Amino acid sequence: MSTAKGIIVSMYQILIVAYDCNPTRGSEAMFAFNWVNILSKYYKVTLITDIRHKKGLESSIHGIDLLCCKYMPERLSDILCKLHAHNIQYSLFIKKVKKIIDKNNADKFDLIHCLTPSGHYSCNDLYIYGKPIIAGPLGGGLKLPEGFENYKTLKYILRNNYYSRIRKNEKWNRYYNNCDLILIGTKYLLENLPEAIHYKTVELFDTVVDTDKFAPCSEKSLETVNIVYSGRLELSKGCMLLIKAYKLLLMEGYAQSRLIMLGDGSQYGKICKFIREEKLENYIYMPGRVTNSTVREILQAADIFCLPTLIEHGGTSILEAMSCELPVVTTNYGGPSISVTAECGIKIDAVNNNQYILSLKEALKYLIDNPEERRRMGRNGRIRVIAEYSYSSLEEKVVLLYENTFKKLDKCKLYNII
Repeated sequence: MSTAKGIIVSMYQILIVAYDCNPTRGSEAMFAFNWVNILSKYYKVTLITDIRHKKGLESSIHGIDLLCCKYMPERLSDILCKLHAHNIQYSLFIKKVKKIIDKNNADKFDLIHCLTPSGHYSCNDLYIYGKPIIAGPLGGGLKLPEGFENYKTLKYILRNNYYSRIRKNEKWNRYYNNCDLILIGTKYLLENLPEAIHYKTVELFDTVVDTDKFAPCSEKSLETVNIVYSGRLELSKGCMLLIKAYKLLLMEGYAQSRLIMLGDGSQYGKICKFIREEKLENYIYMPGRVTNSTVREILQAADIFCLPTLIEHGGTSILEAMSCELPVVTTNYGGPSISVTAECGIKIDAVNNNQYILSLKEALKYLIDNPEERRRMGRNGRIRVIAEYSYSSLEEKVVLLYENTFKKLDKCKLYNII
């Protein structure tokens, strides 16, 4: 038995299958590493992952049985990745995984956790080994809010058509029917899963931030109010909504403000053109994609963070801003609707394009006019991140989840249910 902050955990053997798991990469690869790192403290963990992640893992984590597999030539993998043929890659990966399991005696594992891909469209047949299966945390499938029909790109339409088809796929349904526990990032994912398996789901928002790294800085400009956007410059991220709202703000006389937009994407050129045509070069700064350290420095010197995203499952950049004690202006939908409260930011209901732009302008105006409220929200935001979205808080949630899971499994074994 081991203890972690008063939580007692039994020593079981866990097999983690993670297509992506790497501390040197962002998004789900980093999130997966966080899970493996936590679980390895309390359980005997075997991790099967892509050989691409071997170097990053070997230098960052110890005490696990690391099994890396090469399921196709790297050049072919790169081509499939560019074609977004992720399901083909994952299918080939799982075939290799089963060969590795067969060589390593599947009976020694008490549980199999399919950690990544986190997309709910992924599935496998590892339940054939007769072991309890945990899937997730799952994400994806978030739809644009009603009233933003003109934001539907071809990629978005094709993606949603695929999601609709996958729910009718026998292999996909068989996988989730055989899962014992399905972790979901937010409640919004439920509409993409059959109602018959909703009872198996547990909501666990696993996006976290390094609160020591993203810490507040007392040195701020006294003359300029700096508003920061950090993320991909895509329509669904609401970057054009922000640009248009900020233009209205300047028209109302708020020339003491500056807008800094960090990131690149398909809308970068369009935004730059808009800035030139509207003669906003002195007010909007567009550095493109910058390093993580530069993002941190800019956040620490800023006054307001704004991410008017229309499709956001997690929102790491929001948590980084909150950790730096910035008030947040964002959308009352998806991940941000969970991470941001009225005590640490302003959430805008997404009704339609014009409504959103006007509401966004008013929210920014309010925070510019009320510096004490900015600081109060910023302080509350950091308190919330430390309590709910720090690495230590995730560790407590993961350990408690596994403790409860094994208690249920032990009870089922006792009564010969599984």
